[in-house]
Amino acid sequence: TIVPIETKWGFEKGMIEGCVRLFPHKIKGEGHFLALLQKQGEHKNSIFETEKEQIDNRISLFWEFEKQVLNSQILYPFHPIRHINCEFFHFIKGSGKDLLLDFVMQPQKRNLIFSELLFISYKYLTKVRYDIDDYFLRKNWVNLINVSYTNDIITDVSSFLTKIDEANKLEFN
Repeated sequence: TIVPIETKWGFEKGMIEGCVRLFPHKIKGEGHFLALLQKQGEHKNSIFETEKEQIDNRISLFWEFEKQVLNSQILYPFHPIRHINCEFFHFIKGSGKDLLLDFVMQPQKRNLIFSELLFISYKYLTKVRYDIDDYFLRKNWVNLINVSYTNDIITDVSSFLTKIDEANKLEFN
């Protein structure tokens, strides 16, 4: 039988009841058709449910961070990257710690997390009409994650932002 799939995260109702379609203009990637099948008489796999809960939690963390970045009072109007960095500091000191740990400890999730953080950054930068070099933004996120993970003892925003600024000034050959 077909187990119904919710139409969220950019999923659209499919032509077959309970299935969904993923359109390339709604999500990252190519278009797909998705159906979840279950053998008759079997119970749902608790591993699948646990993994689904973890994915839901991570997605809600992205939404939380996006809302925080896009809707917070802009403390650094002439330095939008600094604003993003400051919001990330507050985010990982609160509910975002799990996202940071996933990035560091689970390489298979790293690209997805990095892409989502870049996407949120570009949304914010578009909102404030700030043009930035893609290389610099990526470098900033790498430094941001590195400093966040390796300097858990930094408790004030000022020291954190100074470390990120210093790291962003370094050039690697």
